This record gives sequence, C-alpha cells and structure tokens, in this order.
Amino acid sequence: RTGGLIGESQNLGIKNVYAKVDIIADLGNFSDWTNFNYDQLREIRAGGLFGYYSYDGMPLSTSYSASNFVIQKTGFDETQFENRFNGTNGNGRIGAIASEMGGFAAEGITNTVFYDSEVYTFNQESVGKQHQIENPNLTASAIGKQTADMKLISQFMKSNWDFVLETTNGTQDVWDIDNGGTTTGFNLGYPYFNYQVAGTQAVLSVIVTPNNAFSTGQIESRRTITALSPVGGNSVFTATSNNTDIVSVAVENTVTQGNTTTAELVFTYNGAPGDPTTALISVLAENPNAENGSVEFRYIYDLILPELDKIGFYSSSKRRLGAEPGEVVKITASLTEPAGPSTINISGWGSPLVGASMEIDSENDHLIYYNYVVPTDASKSEAKITVEIKANDFSGNESSFTTSFVIADQRKPQGGGSSFNPYEVASVANL
Repeated sequence: RTGGLIGESQNLGIKNVYAKVDIIADLGNFSDWTNFNYDQLREIRAGGLFGYYSYDGMPLSTSYSASNFVIQKTGFDETQFENRFNGTNGNGRIGAIASEMGGFAAEGITNTVFYDSEVYTFNQESVGKQHQIENPNLTASAIGKQTADMKLISQFMKSNWDFVLETTNGTQDVWDIDNGGTTTGFNLGYPYFNYQVAGTQAVLSVIVTPNNAFSTGQIESRRTITALSPVGGNSVFTATSNNTDIVSVAVENTVTQGNTTTAELVFTYNGAPGDPTTALISVLAENPNAENGSVEFRYIYDLILPELDKIGFYSSSKRRLGAEPGEVVKITASLTEPAGPSTINISGWGSPLVGASMEIDSENDHLIYYNYVVPTDASKSEAKITVEIKANDFSGNESSFTTSFVIADQRKPQGGGSSFNPYEVASVANL
C-alpha cells in the first residue's frame, strides 16, 4: 500500500494534512516479465494521501491532495490495462485520496477534503472502486476541483479551513496560502502550513453580504449588497437568478468608498399567481486586487399575511390583566412566522402612543414585544385601553390585531363589608 503522505494509517483521526507528489509504479518492459498476469494489476493499492486509511471516530477533514498516480510501462497491452482499471469490470484499488478505507460504517472522508482533478488523472475516484464495492456503507465525500480552484483561499474557507487572517473557522491559524496573483508563489499557490513560511502571504477574498433569504411581497423590490475588499479596489457586482420566470435581478447604483463597495439589487417578480414563489439568487463581486467573492441566497415572493398566535401582557415574568401608573408592562405578540418590522398603537390612557416600534425577540424571531411604561392620567382613575399591534413579516405583509388592557390607580377598597361579609367590600362601587 502506497500513499502520497502515509502508506497505512490504523485507527487514527486525521485532519489538516496535504500531499503534492507523483506516485509512480514502474513496471518496466513487458519482455522482462515471465508469465505476467494482468489480473494482478487489481492488487496495486495507492492513494494521493493514503494507501490505506482507517479512522477512529473522526473522519478525515480539512486536507487535500495534489498528487497523481502514474504507471510507467513498455510493451504491455493497453486494452488489458484499461479493462482492469477503468473498463466495465475495472475495479482497481487506486484513488485520488486513498486506495482503501477502514473504520465505522459511516463517512470516512468528509467534503472538506479536496483533490486536484487536473493533476490526478488516473481515474475520477477519491477512493478505489473495489473498496466502494466491498464497503458500500463506508463512504468518502472528497471533492475534485480544478487547479485554479485549488489555489483560491475562498474555496477552502467556506469549507471551514482555519486560515491566517480569519477567525470564523478557528484561531489556530493552521493554513496560509500564497494567493497574491502570481503563478510562482510558494507551494505553487496551493495551501501550506502557516509555519512553513515566515510572515503571512494570504490575501483574503472579497467578502459579500448579506447572504440570508430575501422575502418580499412587491412586484419590484430592492436590496443593498456590500462587498468588502481587504486590499481596496473597486468591486464589480454581477447578479443572476436561476429562474427568471419567477424573478429577474439587476444591479444599480454601485458606489465604492475605501475598501467597501455597495450596490442595489433590483428584483422584478415575473411570476403569476400559483407559480413557484422562490428562486436562487447568485451574486459575484469581482475585484482586481483580491480573489472574487460571492454569495447565494433565496428570493421569496410572499403575499401571505402573518397570523397571530397569541398576545400577552407581563410584569416581570408574571402574566397580567391590568396595571397601574408607573408600572412597566411587556406587551408581546407571537406570530406563526418570523416577524419583520412591526409597530404598536396604544390609546385610552394618557397621551396616545402611535407607531412605536416593537422589538423582535433575540431568541425567538416569531415573537415581538414592546415595554410600555404606564403613564399617569389626571383626568381619570381607571380605564380600559386599546392596544393595536400592526405585525409585519419580512415580505412587508401586514396584519392588524386589537385587544384591550385595564389600567387603574391603586386604592383601598371602600364599603361596609368585613371579613364576615366580604361581598360589600367587592361591590361594584369599589371595583
């Protein structure tokens, strides 16, 4: 078993490794062999990283191979070779990452592992075909990428690789990359370990935001998009929709200030009632000084009004039916979908409250609330006030909900009742 990094790994959890070698099997001249059996070719075991990889609880992750496997030979029957490795019955044990794997019946190699599919040309298998036949429940999800993509920091960062200059994927600064625009960079532009070269070489890619879904109920709607280039320069946006029968998108009003470029995405809904109401929007930001950045997000056309689940009045954590001047009452409304910017009106006590903004709960985006400080009202001692909540979703659909709440001055009960006759204390005049 031969690997570009390790011949045989037994019961180890491995991450953050790479190999960039040529693995050569030299069979020499056919005439030098006696009774050569072509079926023996199936016993060649080789992988770009591992000859054999057996993992213990942690599958291979955040690693890559830019290795190739080559069989050098003279005078052999090429058809026989093709049949043993790539033909209908060709089930060789040669792969871009490993020849074979062992371990639990699960994913042994994650999709954060990559191989250069232009360098590794022997086949298109990350793990040998024969292994896949013999171990269908032990899978490999390594991804083949073209050489240019293997030299993009963005390619690896979005797969949770811990690079210098970023902290989202970790703070150990495991990886660096010489991606400053030259084809003769260190390690030929492939990622390498940070300790291998003094000083940071990486240039972060353009960061494009936002990437969350965009929901609207308008035929034409707009969204601001931002590109941050760590090394400056004007970023140029391109936006596309994967379904123009639903929505088309254009870019307008692009402005660059310092390292930041902003623009407006203009969406035009092209569908008809009953059509699918979602499409995937892709935005690319190209910059002459850094790797391009991109985002994808869902466009959602929504005309459904938000529905109210319940309204509540609370003082601290206790539910209330009434309050007195000076108290703070938390008025809450629970919706059946995520809430957008919503407002509240309160009337019937003190100065009317009109169009006050409600907050969205940080732990429950279906819940909105307003902390109402009950004012004094010299003109009355008690009243039933009207509370109107205008709840919006993120598409701008608005529903209005109205309820009431009692406010009264605190005062001692009056009347002729006693502990033996409390009903006179709780008379209508004393409520």
